[in-house]
Amino acid sequence: MKYQNRLVGMFARLLRHRPLWPAAVIFFLWNFGPGWGTPMFYQLTEKVRISSELFGTFTALQSAFFLPTTLLYGYLCVRLPLSRLLWWGTIVAILQGPIMFLAIGPASTIAVAILYGLFGGFANAAYIDLIMRACPSGLEGTAMMLAQTSTFAVASNSGNLLGSWIYARGGFAWAVIITTLATALIIPVLESIPAELIATRDGETIQSA
Repeated sequence: MKYQNRLVGMFARLLRHRPLWPAAVIFFLWNFGPGWGTPMFYQLTEKVRISSELFGTFTALQSAFFLPTTLLYGYLCVRLPLSRLLWWGTIVAILQGPIMFLAIGPASTIAVAILYGLFGGFANAAYIDLIMRACPSGLEGTAMMLAQTSTFAVASNSGNLLGSWIYARGGFAWAVIITTLATALIIPVLESIPAELIATRDGETIQSA
C-alpha cells in the first residue's frame, strides 16, 4: 500500500507539472503520423510497386538514418540553446511528409527513406531533450517511460488507424497532408513552452521551470 501511494503521488506530481504538458503535446504530434505505417506500405507496394523486400529495406533505412542527425544534435546541444534547436528541428521535420511524394520507383524510394531519417533524427532528439528538461526533478526516468510507451503507442496507433481510414477513402496524398499538418502544429505549441526552460545549452543550469 505504501508503494502504491508513492506511485500515485509520483504520477500526480507529473500531471501537475505544467511545463511537461507542452512537451507531451509536441511528442504526441511528432509521433502522430496518419501517412506512415499502413498507408505507406500500401502506397509503396501497390502504387509505386516496390517489392516487400525493398519495403523492409526502406523502413530499416528510415530508422538507420536518424542516427547521423541525432549525433549532430549531440554536437550542437552543448553549443546552442534548446530553443534554437527545437525550431530548426521542427522546420526540417515538416518536410518529412512532402518528400514521400518523391517516391516514384525503387531508387527514389531508397533516397526518400534516407532523407526521412535525416530530416527526423534532429527533431526527435530535440523533443526528447525537451521532455527531460520539462519533467519534475527526480522523475526524468518516469517521464521518459510514459513518453516512449504510452504517448508513443497512443500517437502511433491512432495515427495508423486514422491513416488507414483516410487512405481507403481519400488516398495517400490526404494522409500525408494531415501528417504534415500535425507536425506543423508543433510550431504554435513551441510558443507555450516556458522561455527559461529552453534558453540554455545542455549542461547549463536552468534557472526556473
